[in-house]
Amino acid sequence: MPKFQNEATALLSACEQAYQGRLEPGNDIPSASNTITGYLQPGNQKKYVHMYFAKYVGCWRAICKRLKISGQYQLISIGAGPLLCCIGWLWDSNPSDSDVIVKAYDALTWEEVRSLSEFGALWQQLSPRSPDYEALRYMPDEIRPPQINGLTGAQPISVSEIGSGNIVLLPSLLNHLVGRSNYVIRNQQRFIFDWIERVRRAGNTVVIADMPYRSDTVSFWERITTGLNAPPGSEELNFDFSTMVIEPAQFYSNSILIQRRMGLTPDANKAAVLLGTAGTGWKWLS
Repeated sequence: MPKFQNEATALLSACEQAYQGRLEPGNDIPSASNTITGYLQPGNQKKYVHMYFAKYVGCWRAICKRLKISGQYQLISIGAGPLLCCIGWLWDSNPSDSDVIVKAYDALTWEEVRSLSEFGALWQQLSPRSPDYEALRYMPDEIRPPQINGLTGAQPISVSEIGSGNIVLLPSLLNHLVGRSNYVIRNQQRFIFDWIERVRRAGNTVVIADMPYRSDTVSFWERITTGLNAPPGSEELNFDFSTMVIEPAQFYSNSILIQRRMGLTPDANKAAVLLGTAGTGWKWLS
């Protein structure tokens, strides 16, 4: 039996109910609703997990395997959402002796998914510790991104809260902040990169995984590499995690969904991944 088959199948089945039997691609979350406001619409958090479970679990599973980090450490996810990055990271760990402590920050609670008993059952298979999840939190600490306007009580994450010696994940977060010119305005984007650099220089390992490097994302990645003083990217440096998507994709309810969630385009299971450490700076993980 594949790992976590019962728990993952049950979670995806629970999330599938948000589609009310209409599982056609047109009923997935449209890109225009891929925002904080969109995720507040009833059912969209479940749809998000259904859409991205295989992709993001596979991506972060592959990154964790590649980095081969061992020992006790704190895994901190910024913009953690429904914790798919952490699920992927822990997928191949041994929960009976797991030394990984998970801390998560997000602007939203994601309670529509995290309150599901099926979600809790899967997490218990991954880790003996419940994640420490702080909602209504955002980065950077010197400006308030326009994406969270309207969220009452949201507070910035200070670099001092992150501490040192931790693994800090930024899972598909930066495309929401600097992916388009109408997000955080250009003359304030430096605060985002400064926050990331302060976290890295404090002695943390920072992992940025986001849209693959391709013709329509060149300017996005150029803003990031310039802001972080990182080496330039290229399509050849994209991180391929296609083999790691196969297992979590098997838990969808039918073969058509399995194929759809595994990705229908050549770069569906690729990401651009930047790794930053205090000692060596930034490099591409490819």
